[in-house]
Amino acid sequence: MGKDLIATVVALLIIAGTVLAMPSPADTTLDSLTFDLCINAPSRENYPDAKSVTLYGEKTIILRPDGNYTITWHTIQKVLTFSGKKALSNVKYGYDSDYEAIEITRARSITPAGDSIFNVSVVESLQINDITPPGLSKAGIYASLKQRVVTLPGVDDSSIVEISGTIYNTDKPEKPFGDIEFLAVEAPVIFYRLTIVVPEGEKLVFASANGAPEPIIEGNRYIWTVEDYPGIIPEPQGPLGRNLLPCVYYTTTRSWNLAADYIQKRFMPKALPTEEITTKAGEITGKFEGREAVDTLTSWVARNIKMIDLELGDAGFVPNDAATILKNSYADTRDRCVLLAALLNAKGFEPKFALLPPRNALVDENVPVLAQFSRMVVVIETSSDGRLWLWTEDDYTPPGSLPGYDGEKALLMSRGKGELVEVPNIAPSDNGMDIDFELTLDYEGAIFGKMSALFRGNYERGLRMDFRDASPRRRLQRLENIVSNLGEGELSSDSSFSFSSLENLDKNPSLELRFESKDFAFKQGEMMIFNFPGNPMDFAGTEINTSIDERVEPLVLPTPFRENYSFKVRIPDGYRVVWVSEPTVLKNDFGEMRVSSSVDNQTVKYAMSLTVNNCRVEPSEYVSARELMRLSMAPKNRMILLEKVMPDEPEIEGENE
Repeated sequence: MGKDLIATVVALLIIAGTVLAMPSPADTTLDSLTFDLCINAPSRENYPDAKSVTLYGEKTIILRPDGNYTITWHTIQKVLTFSGKKALSNVKYGYDSDYEAIEITRARSITPAGDSIFNVSVVESLQINDITPPGLSKAGIYASLKQRVVTLPGVDDSSIVEISGTIYNTDKPEKPFGDIEFLAVEAPVIFYRLTIVVPEGEKLVFASANGAPEPIIEGNRYIWTVEDYPGIIPEPQGPLGRNLLPCVYYTTTRSWNLAADYIQKRFMPKALPTEEITTKAGEITGKFEGREAVDTLTSWVARNIKMIDLELGDAGFVPNDAATILKNSYADTRDRCVLLAALLNAKGFEPKFALLPPRNALVDENVPVLAQFSRMVVVIETSSDGRLWLWTEDDYTPPGSLPGYDGEKALLMSRGKGELVEVPNIAPSDNGMDIDFELTLDYEGAIFGKMSALFRGNYERGLRMDFRDASPRRRLQRLENIVSNLGEGELSSDSSFSFSSLENLDKNPSLELRFESKDFAFKQGEMMIFNFPGNPMDFAGTEINTSIDERVEPLVLPTPFRENYSFKVRIPDGYRVVWVSEPTVLKNDFGEMRVSSSVDNQTVKYAMSLTVNNCRVEPSEYVSARELMRLSMAPKNRMILLEKVMPDEPEIEGENE
């Protein structure tokens, strides 16, 4: 059906010429393209795994010589399921009202009502609204990011939704031309065309990624066409969309040096130290010099300047000056770096700016488009510690570390030079936790004891984020959540816990708590089964989903890690150990798992360590990850089997003395 429909679309495009690029005003009359698409639209049987299908789509981006631009689009999509109905009943388009305007030129739903008969419901003005995107309510300080929400009436699980519109700039944006444009997402696509037009004599730098076709180039027009794209079924813990879905990276910036120069010209003058900044730098550092001064200034910015969570570029690339930022006491990722750079300049350091992509994102080195990056950091070079990456958005990990980053490509900038460099890799030994349990198991299967945990890297960041600034009530609630994951346990008392080094970033923080669980072990006749618990803390740890047998997409984990678990379990005198998990070692390219155990009189000692070396696992390597994780979770590797050796009756005090 897909190929037949493609032929129909292409034929009608030839007949209609350029009329379809600018759809007529919204009404109840179906033009020949839309009518034919409705008649020949596929059903759910054609795409049983899809929520919707794009029958036709076209988007045109025009850049003019004066830097102004226009974006027009026209989409016709078929609903296939209830989930698809929900998604296409409320369609959102993002724009920045500070320098952009948006017009919806057509919005309507078309629902079958009989043989070649359709009910057409046209969107009224009251069904089109602007909202602030969720999570960006405080971002208005920097940018007027909006979403135009189109609520379509009369949509059911067999409707067709048609929308067209235009976005154009009303003021010159404070960022260079370029972006990442998706040709398709999860839903199947029958036909979609992207056209980018640049001024005569201008050259578009681009890359077609993840199976996107190469464009047809007609002078200053670049045209990508997708036909009969089958869609994808997202797999758990897959890569970011830009590294999975067919898309186009594009810009008119010709090199990374020019991209870096664009940033430097706008940022370095704002980071020059004024008298006020110099005085403040002295107050913050006191007698500290060298690395201690760097760490102190970084932590001060992270703690004392309120974070406005905007991605890099959302508000353009013209920051405030350092004195204004200091006065405001709030900043996004750009302004935080400007302030830190100014403070470092005041102390005689030579800071540089660097741009980071989203965590785990791959960077296309051939297309110098700034849209590939989402965060900014400050970098300084030292003779003693080498290159230091200074993260300013929070201070939950030691200065000099980039939380959650592991070998991604960053754009390091100096005057007139832009260089793609790898951020530091994370060694598994530097990221993880050690959890020790000392437990007493009683005759009825209850346990009493303590858990002690030491955290490293991202794990310590999670602990500090959850507990350092939390109220006493909030802390207690979170601790109760932890022990409830230990056989629905309870804290021994409201004060039976302690932390260390939540404030001191020079040391790894720890948590110790005492708890009890009345129904932890399972009794069956003369036998009792004790299962060693896994990680009970949702703020620290790495989920690895190996539920599917094979993967098409890479498995992407946050970071490499090592988790060490040790148990010392005192078993009741009325039982003996029949079996305990045997020593096991599995080592492959993905990582390593080790289990050891011993029994000494009525005490069982058990230890397990799990190490993951890579955070990106290609489909061909997935079998190693699945094997390791399934073995680590296998009951035979996490169990004590006990047998009763005395009658099930109360023990008389002093009888065994």
